Amino acid sequence: MADMPIPGWKDGKWVVPEWKFDENPALIINHMQVGIVGTGEFSGAPHEQEAKNIQERDIIGYQKKLLKAFRGKSLPVIFVSVVPNPIGFLPKWGFIFEVTREKGPRGLLNNPKLAELTEVIPEL
Repeated sequence: MADMPIPGWKDGKWVVPEWKFDENPALIINHMQVGIVGTGEFSGAPHEQEAKNIQERDIIGYQKKLLKAFRGKSLPVIFVSVVPNPIGFLPKWGFIFEVTREKGPRGLLNNPKLAELTEVIPEL
């Protein structure tokens, strides 16, 4: 990658090059949902820490640029959200699963609180 620098990599002045693909690409955005980056209720990390990280790295700003570019070309945009315990069983070991058992709302999407937390954040 050092031989082929990406415009804007160092100064943040991104220029979207002309797109040439064999097929139509799609933009996939993972886990930008209320329960993770909105309220932090699914993640287990202190929400203030997560919000600061997202803001300092301008994650939402970069995603908005990608969304605008893909939508401007009428290309598909796919949001992926997670449900903390979709089948009522979580693996016995692992930090994320421990946090989910402790903090995650119970039930499926028929639980209004759980349905709310799986929605994509309003900024996107």
